[in-house]
Amino acid sequence: MVTVERNKTAIYQFVWDYLDSNAYVICEGKEALIVDPISTDEFWQYLDKSGIETAVVFLTHEHFDHINGLNKLRDKIPCTVYAHAVCSRNIGFENGNLSRIANVITQYSDSGIKSKPLLAPFVCEPAEITFEDAMECLWHDHHIGLIHTPGHSAGSICMTLDKKLMFSGDTLLTIPTITRFPGGSREAFANITVPRLNDLEGVRYDFPGHGVSGTFIEMLWLNELLKG
Repeated sequence: MVTVERNKTAIYQFVWDYLDSNAYVICEGKEALIVDPISTDEFWQYLDKSGIETAVVFLTHEHFDHINGLNKLRDKIPCTVYAHAVCSRNIGFENGNLSRIANVITQYSDSGIKSKPLLAPFVCEPAEITFEDAMECLWHDHHIGLIHTPGHSAGSICMTLDKKLMFSGDTLLTIPTITRFPGGSREAFANITVPRLNDLEGVRYDFPGHGVSGTFIEMLWLNELLKG
C-alpha cells in the first residue's frame, strides 16, 4: 500500500500484481470512495482494519484487471457503483470485461505471471448509477466529476475529485494509451478524448490505472497530448 496526500486528502493506492493494476481508496469516517476495486490480501486487510461499512465505487472502465474485486466487495459491504453505461453493460459478460482471455493477456505481463494461479472468467452485476457523456455528484464535501473518455475501451471514463485530482484508469498512463483491445478505438481517443482532456481546467495531479502518479500536465506531455 502506498499513501499519497494531495489537497489535504489521503489517497491509498493498492496494486494487483498480475498486471500492476492500481486501485485507490479515500476514506471519510466509515465510508470509502474506491476507484477500480482489485482483489489482493492487502486491499481486503486494509478495508477490514479500517472498519469500512459502506462504499461508493467508481469504475474507470470494464476490463477484468480493474474490476476483479468488485464481486467480493459487494458481498462484504453495501456499495453504490458508478460507471459509464457501456462499462456497466460489459462487466456482465466474460467477453465484454475480457476475463475470458485474461490468461492470454497476463502472460505478456512483466509481473511474474507464470508463477501465479490461472485466472477464471467472471462477470459482475451492472452498476447502480450510469451516465453517458458526463456527470457530477457530491460525496461528503467532495465534488466528483465523471467524463466519458473512449479509446482504451468503449466504456472508459476519467474521474475528477474536487476538480483538482484525476483518476484516469487506462485513458492516461505514462505510456501511450493502448487502443487495440476489443472495444478500443484510436479514432475515438483522438477525436473525443484528447480534446476533452485538454479542456479540463484546474486538474493538477493524475492517478493512473497502472504505474506511478504524476502531475496532469506531465502525463499529457509524456503522451504528446498537450494542445498546441
